[in-house]
Amino acid sequence: MGKLGPRNITQDLGIEEKHRPLVTTLIEGYFAKKFGEVPDVKSIGNTRYGIKNSFDFVISFPSGRISNFDVEGKVRPEKDYGDFIAEYQSSGPKIKTFAGWFWKSKAQYLFYVVIPKKVYYVMKFSYLHAVLNKKLWSYPSGFSQNKDYKTFFKKVPWKDLPEAERFEF
Repeated sequence: MGKLGPRNITQDLGIEEKHRPLVTTLIEGYFAKKFGEVPDVKSIGNTRYGIKNSFDFVISFPSGRISNFDVEGKVRPEKDYGDFIAEYQSSGPKIKTFAGWFWKSKAQYLFYVVIPKKVYYVMKFSYLHAVLNKKLWSYPSGFSQNKDYKTFFKKVPWKDLPEAERFEF
């Protein structure tokens, strides 16, 4: 593993407030098309509940005919590295080691937005885990130094996730 210099996972993948309206709009559009009904999208990523369960949005449908579900959102705001980052662990001197969002998220869907390319990917977590659980460790590793901790991740090429839905915006 090597230090990635300016590539900071918090900066690179976290959903900053300025990106939440874009991600919310993409989520609304995707699920409206998929289910034929515009959902209510509630951003909870910075709440205690969202942090504990490692997801960013709760999706509900006014008609009640579709069950509520949760979405994890990731944003690459400045550069496309051509891969998917699966954060598997974080640790630091002031915090205990804990599983990264790839393992601990309780969301049903992942929205992965790459702003420079104006594309986003949508995947079910069940698909991600089925594809990557056994071979995740075979991919190149990286880490990012955040303020008080390090985040460790695997770099998975998009070609290895053929069922990831890709959309332009």
